[in-house]
Amino acid sequence: MSQQCEVEQVLGQHLSRLQICLQRVSGASSGPEEGSDAWLFLQALIGEDEAELQRRFEQSGRWLAEQGGRLDSRLEAMQAYIEALREELEAIFADQPQFLTAALARLYRLQSTCSLALTRGYQEAIIQIADEQRRSLERHSRRLLALQRINGINNSSMDLDQTLEMTARIVAEELQVSLCAIFFYDELQRLLTLRATNGPRPLGGMHFTLRLGEGYSGWVADKGHPLLVRDVMADPHFAAEATTYDTEYHGLMALPIIFFGSVERLIGVISVQSEEPRDFTPDEMNFLEVVAGIIAINVENGRLYEQTDEQLRRKVHELATIHRVTTVIARTLN
Repeated sequence: MSQQCEVEQVLGQHLSRLQICLQRVSGASSGPEEGSDAWLFLQALIGEDEAELQRRFEQSGRWLAEQGGRLDSRLEAMQAYIEALREELEAIFADQPQFLTAALARLYRLQSTCSLALTRGYQEAIIQIADEQRRSLERHSRRLLALQRINGINNSSMDLDQTLEMTARIVAEELQVSLCAIFFYDELQRLLTLRATNGPRPLGGMHFTLRLGEGYSGWVADKGHPLLVRDVMADPHFAAEATTYDTEYHGLMALPIIFFGSVERLIGVISVQSEEPRDFTPDEMNFLEVVAGIIAINVENGRLYEQTDEQLRRKVHELATIHRVTTVIARTLN
């Protein structure tokens, strides 16, 4: 039997003693807990696979970074376990110096392996988190610019149809989708009419209409809340609208366009679709909600402007009539 095997055999016979030692250092009421640093150290010390130990510590380092933990505190705790185990090994092999040398060499090798694996996993996760944060910042900056462009267009002097088409193109470009469609709701006819897309047109072109509850746009208008579907082609009710286009679309996100004034008023529906099945994210839905809000405010402002303009024209007409009547009366008196 090799010296290493003999050392592992002796350590196996003192497993309970080593467990109590680590339990005392950790301050736990029992243990060490399976999967903990102390438990992993002990398993490796008595002969478990070191490669698996390394993998577990790398995974633990990544988890530590993701949870916002401190690497230095973790390494200090590991050092405390090592010191406690060293003292126990010196006591166990007090009369076997050759075995003690082999056991301590194995202990310090494990410490080096585990510390490096933990640090490597931690650093990899930190780099990944930093990259994700950078991409998130870039995405939010890009989305903000897109919203500023959409808001600027909606506040411009362009007519409504031009405004909606440019809005649909910006949305499709920002969300990287093949189709963005905007429907307006007619309260009198209770119909949705297509007003703009980023290019693709359904059968019937811009005269395409849907009843409340019909297709996914009609469903959103009827229910008044968003609809996210990974693959609309898998639902016959929603597929009926998707197949009106020449291209087959699958991923769907559709939201109602609602003006939230003293009385909520349904303006229409805005939807985006991808050619491949897709799970749209909450961040993407927030972006589309803001776009829907901009459209709703723009449409409501236009409606109020038309009402005010009509009232002004009527007042001017009334004043002109009064002026003519006054002139006729004055002439008659003369």
